[in-house]
Amino acid sequence: MGRTAPEVSAGGASHQLVRHTHFMGNNYFNTSGSSRYDWWRCTFTKELSADDSYLVVKGSVMGTRLENTGNCGAYCTLDHWGVGTGTGSPTDQRAFGGWHHLGPRDSDDEQVIILIQKVFKADDLSSDPQSNMAGTFPKAQLGAGSHSLDLGCSASSTVKPMKYWNIGQGQDSRQHQQGAFLSIMEYRY
Repeated sequence: MGRTAPEVSAGGASHQLVRHTHFMGNNYFNTSGSSRYDWWRCTFTKELSADDSYLVVKGSVMGTRLENTGNCGAYCTLDHWGVGTGTGSPTDQRAFGGWHHLGPRDSDDEQVIILIQKVFKADDLSSDPQSNMAGTFPKAQLGAGSHSLDLGCSASSTVKPMKYWNIGQGQDSRQHQQGAFLSIMEYRY
């Protein structure tokens, strides 16, 4: 008893995957005592210009000890843009957000997960090829070439989603080594 798959008109090359870059990590990290830190920096190459493509980022990170419940200062940005690292590098709300965390509070024994999901689409295209998608990032930051995707937190030393990132048996004998993954997908408009 066969089934017929629904047929969808291609309608051109819109939303075609151009490049997929995948990262995995299992490095243990303790976020204690720092008010601003980069957790993960992944270098990748964007094939097309900001006029021709956008990025979708997805991933997850495991850890323990939820420190607080706010998303204050959480950033997912390109080339460290908009995080506000000092003079000449102002903050911009478009650099922040893109990941959320959940888990029980104040226990080194309980799991925490960070879920990463953000779309980087130029918000200042003169002729918008996908007007149904909200622009999220400046066109000047989304050009072709080498970039870094930066995940981290920029807040007080007590504001962070988790204390321990990618724990393993070295930190808790009951745990297998935890890991993280990140996918950066470039799509044609």
